[in-house]
Amino acid sequence: MVLAGLLPRAASSWSASAAACRRLGVRRMAASAEALAAAEATIARTSKLFVDNTYFEADAGARISVVSPVDGKPFASIPNASAKDVQTAVSSARACFDRGGWPERSPEERSKVLRAIAARLREPAKLAELCVIESRDCGKTLAESKGDIEFCADVFDYYADIAPEHLRSQPIGIPEGDGAGKDFSARIENEPLGVVGCITPWNYPLMQAVMKVAPALAAGCAVVLKPSPLASLTCLALGEIAAAAGAPSGALNVITGGGGAGWAG
Repeated sequence: MVLAGLLPRAASSWSASAAACRRLGVRRMAASAEALAAAEATIARTSKLFVDNTYFEADAGARISVVSPVDGKPFASIPNASAKDVQTAVSSARACFDRGGWPERSPEERSKVLRAIAARLREPAKLAELCVIESRDCGKTLAESKGDIEFCADVFDYYADIAPEHLRSQPIGIPEGDGAGKDFSARIENEPLGVVGCITPWNYPLMQAVMKVAPALAAGCAVVLKPSPLASLTCLALGEIAAAAGAPSGALNVITGGGGAGWAG
């Protein structure tokens, strides 16, 4: 796995559009050596299934090559989850929802986790690292990847902001003569649905995932995320970010693989 090749290959690929970039006022970006090294380390560490806040290999060790859109050559690999792996992830999410206490946390407590994820995504070093991974995985320029990941942070903050207001109990007035203010009261209670399965496409890998994961977590659901096998790397990296932010085991599970993994869900 050689990420260092990103710079010269990308520079070569983008050289033809340099004049157009100047005309449009678009600032071209280059990855630092530190970001490249951090990206390579993260890919090596997180290119596994993420279940119960732990990374592990797929059943029988099956893997799929990750092919660079820059040169068409493999530069990494991801697990090819089996039906057994999918069931393990679903069971983890179900245990988190039924016994892990995640839905019982208040919306304010869950919002703290979402805000911590957003803060981590905005940290300059982590942002630069994820930009390299996203660009390497799906062919975006670093500038576009940066915009996408910053948007992801905004999405987590957005749902952290609105969840406490929209999920709180809402009292309902009882007409006079029906026991109002005496023996009866009425209110609307919002409850999380349970385990949510999210299958997302390749073209905005982390963004498409976050737009599903963030509201589900804010509502108190447990999530099994299955990104496209064409671009899964940043979604896998999201697993450890969520865990470090305080998401309990099973709140977010990430499985990867081909169509078999999706059908198994």
